[in-house]
Amino acid sequence: MFIDYQSQNKGLVMLKKHAVQSFLEKGKTIIMLNSNIEGVVLPNHLMNNIHVKLSLSLKFTNPTYLLDDVIQTQLSFNGITGNVVIPYTAIYGIYEDKNPINSMFWEDD
Repeated sequence: MFIDYQSQNKGLVMLKKHAVQSFLEKGKTIIMLNSNIEGVVLPNHLMNNIHVKLSLSLKFTNPTYLLDDVIQTQLSFNGITGNVVIPYTAIYGIYEDKNPINSMFWEDD
């Protein structure tokens, strides 16, 4: 039996993108990600960490772009603004900041 992992991965990426968009439309959202995944761009102190939590909001000063394969934005870390790129493949969890019960989590392949 042949399993098309590339199509399966694209489906999961689309699911995660839709979930991020839905959560952001409700308000401040916490994204849980593995910064070891290829393509992640974060400040150095957050890299090489399998458990990173970031807050995202459509109301933040800098815009958040939900592109086909990644989220791109600029976030402030201890008062210093830095570029952030989060491939959807790096995300393993998401929840509403004010209602953590409303959440989604994915298992690693």
